[in-house]
Amino acid sequence: MSLVGNFASKFNLDKCPNQVFVLTPSGPKNRVDRNLQNGGVDSEDQLLYRILAAARLVHSTLGPGFMESIYGRALGVELRNSGLQIDREKTIRIWYVPCLVGKHRLDLLVGRSVIIELKANRGIIPIHIAQMNSYLHASSYPVGLLLNFGTTELQWEIVRWSGA
Repeated sequence: MSLVGNFASKFNLDKCPNQVFVLTPSGPKNRVDRNLQNGGVDSEDQLLYRILAAARLVHSTLGPGFMESIYGRALGVELRNSGLQIDREKTIRIWYVPCLVGKHRLDLLVGRSVIIELKANRGIIPIHIAQMNSYLHASSYPVGLLLNFGTTELQWEIVRWSGA
């Protein structure tokens, strides 16, 4: 599995400390749009861009300070309005060897391929990435997106599952 992959390089985004990417209304958006128009991005990355654009709009409208559930509902509205299929609180089964040991509800699943984990904290920390890796492993979905609405700038991190 690789964190972030080549998504940031395709979009020419600058990396911030602690491998957290910040997408601001000015700056990177224009470069991202140019790369999408030039066709230099695969469909999975286009989906991630659309999700990030919706998240950026939600964050700029609501700002930090609310509970994760508020951001989840608002993001759901934006994603549906942009024509994306979403499942809120999709249940996945957790297996240990051949035994079902529990179930977990994902915050959001977009396009039947991207798990979104919502945070409203001071920042994205390593345990959040480990948590996403566990969700990817348990579900076999290919990519996860951590979104942190708890800071003045939207923070996000892409986690890809390699199946290894």
